[in-house]
Amino acid sequence: MAELVSNSALFVKETPSAPAGSTAEVIQLTNLFYQKEHDIYQRLGDHPRILRHHGWDERGLLFDRHPAGDLLRHLLIQRDPSPSLALRLRWACDIAEGLAYVHSKGVIWVDVNLHNSLLTRDQRVVLCDFAGSCMLNLPGEERLPFEYNESQIWMGPLMHIPLLRLPHARIWEGPGSPYPHPDWNFTPHMDRFAFGVVLFCLITLHFPHSPFLVVVDPEEVKRIYQLHQEACFDTLGEVAEYKDFEAIIQKCFQAQYHSTDDLFHDLERAVNVMPANAPLLQDGVKDPVVVEFDQRSSNRRLFPFPHEEDLDYYDAV
Repeated sequence: MAELVSNSALFVKETPSAPAGSTAEVIQLTNLFYQKEHDIYQRLGDHPRILRHHGWDERGLLFDRHPAGDLLRHLLIQRDPSPSLALRLRWACDIAEGLAYVHSKGVIWVDVNLHNSLLTRDQRVVLCDFAGSCMLNLPGEERLPFEYNESQIWMGPLMHIPLLRLPHARIWEGPGSPYPHPDWNFTPHMDRFAFGVVLFCLITLHFPHSPFLVVVDPEEVKRIYQLHQEACFDTLGEVAEYKDFEAIIQKCFQAQYHSTDDLFHDLERAVNVMPANAPLLQDGVKDPVVVEFDQRSSNRRLFPFPHEEDLDYYDAV
C-alpha cells in the first residue's frame, strides 16, 4: 500500500511512479493500478460503510481522515479492557454491510482484513484500500481497460479459500451478480471466506488455529495455510450462545452462501438474539507485544513493486 500522508482534514494516499528504469509495461501497469482504485471508488460512490473518496490530484488519492486507525491496531492496543463483544459484533455487521454493497456494485474487495477496516469517531467501521480489488464490467457501462486484470493482486495466503477443495467457489452466483461469470479469477466466495476469518477474529480475539490475533511466525503461517488448503477450519466450539455465529463462519469457509446480502442478514439476526450475558470465548488479545503492522512486509506480493521474499514465500507453501 502506498504511503498515507495526513493533514488536518484528509488522508493523501501517495501514488508514486514506477522505479527509474522500469519497462514501458511496468510504467503502464503502475499507472493503471492507481487509476483502477480511483475508478472503483467512483463506482462505489458515497456509502456509510465505505471510506469517502475526494478525488485524485498531484498529491495522490484523497480520502477522509480517521485518526482512530484500523481495527487490527485498535484491538492490539486497546487491551485493558478489550472492546466489548457487543461492540465487536457491531463492527462485524458494519464490515458485512459494506462487503454486501461492494459486491452489489460488481467489485471484489480481495484484501478483506481487519487492517483495511477503519474505525470512525462514532465507533463505526468503513472499508478502505481497493487498490488490489477486482472490478467487473457491468451491463450498460463503458467497458473497463483489459489491462486492469493485469494490475491485480492476490489475497494473503491465510485469507485464501481452498479452491481445489471447493471448486464451486470460482463461480459468481446468486442475487446481486452483475452477470453469471463461471471460473472468474475472483468471486464473492473468496471475499466471504476472508470475512469468515475476520468474524472469527472479532469474536474470539485470535486468528483461526492460533492463540494470537496476528500470525507472525513464518512456520505458523505455513501450518495454518496448509490446514485451510485441506479444508480443516477452526471452530468456535460447542458454546450454545455462539451456534448461529459458528454456522455463519462455516458457511463462509465452505463457500455455501449464494449472496453476501444473505450473509449480512444472517449476521444481523444472530447479533440481535445474542444474550447480553453470553460468555466470552477469550477475555482479551494474547499477542505478547503490540505488533507494528506494515502491509509492505505482510508476506504477500504487492503490485506493482514485487518483493523477492514474498515470491520466495509463495514458492515455499
